[in-house]
Amino acid sequence: MKNKPYFKVWLDDTRPIPDEFCGSPGDGLVVVFRCMDIESVKRLYRYDYVDHISFDHDLGEGQETGYDLAKWFESLAFVGKCKPVTWDIHSANYDGSKYIKMAMASADKFWKSRQVTP
Repeated sequence: MKNKPYFKVWLDDTRPIPDEFCGSPGDGLVVVFRCMDIESVKRLYRYDYVDHISFDHDLGEGQETGYDLAKWFESLAFVGKCKPVTWDIHSANYDGSKYIKMAMASADKFWKSRQVTP
């Protein structure tokens, strides 16, 4: 039986995906999605298509932010209702990056301390 592909999400409304983001975590198949809004990421997550996410904060005028998505992960991790994801932040927004980091670090703590029941 073949291993599941490794799914990476690039959350950004303007920046193209850099080549280095598409690299493989080993020898497996890497599938990369570019999403411009958090609802798309949530939809992919619900179908188990998110293993790693790279966050931008600002996603366009009037749109939810990368921080909104990070808070969503944090709240689900708190109640043990989502599987862990790895993450990084590529946002140029200093304050937004700081808040994303705090929320996802909190989610990491919950993931490490709880059994996940999706």
